[in-house]
Amino acid sequence: MNARTSYLSTLAACALLAAGLATAARSASPAPAVAKAPAAAFHMTESLGEKVTAERPDGELVLQEVDGGRFRMDYTLPLDGSDISTFDGTTQLSVFVDGWTYQTTLGSDPAYRPGMRRAKVLLYSQDEQHHALTIGRAVLTWNRRALTVQLDGRTGNESYLEPVLAEQFMNSPVGPVAAMGPAHIGFGGASADFDISIRGRVTHRPVTVDGVPFDRPAVTLNVIGVPQ
Repeated sequence: MNARTSYLSTLAACALLAAGLATAARSASPAPAVAKAPAAAFHMTESLGEKVTAERPDGELVLQEVDGGRFRMDYTLPLDGSDISTFDGTTQLSVFVDGWTYQTTLGSDPAYRPGMRRAKVLLYSQDEQHHALTIGRAVLTWNRRALTVQLDGRTGNESYLEPVLAEQFMNSPVGPVAAMGPAHIGFGGASADFDISIRGRVTHRPVTVDGVPFDRPAVTLNVIGVPQ
């Protein structure tokens, strides 16, 4: 073997070695990671305040103190182990927050059909004149991994929803408030429980209506859930 032949043989051996190393590296590469379901999560904000209304139904002044507020809840629920192809109009959502409950089904959305992955349920009531009021909504979206729920509503007077947590603090002294409690969500065979941390503030605002003084309390809350 002359020098040139030896040189070419060496190059060929190096090329084969490099190709083998590259193949080995590819075969040793880890498989693509499978996306994990999001962790269960819960968050809520709520406000509730008192206002004074003045009416003269028979020419005589009538003053009335009325509560009014709003809340919004956001849930995330992992659906590992749930077969979403079995969801239909009877599939139920249940929500519990420290004694406050709400339940509905996917069929409560007139537009929902089996196979869809979204439902929007409106909550209705009537005012004193029997006019229809939209007082809240529940928006559900899901895939094979998780369900997300946004639930919001108006609270306070007889025509609206019950306050979730804020009412229990309306008579508290001015300043910060804090408490703990439980929460739960269930949907399509999946469920999650939470320990909730309630933090907020109470304020009082003096007002005068037709010469009559009033003290208007108000509560704002921020609530975060930790999965159990």
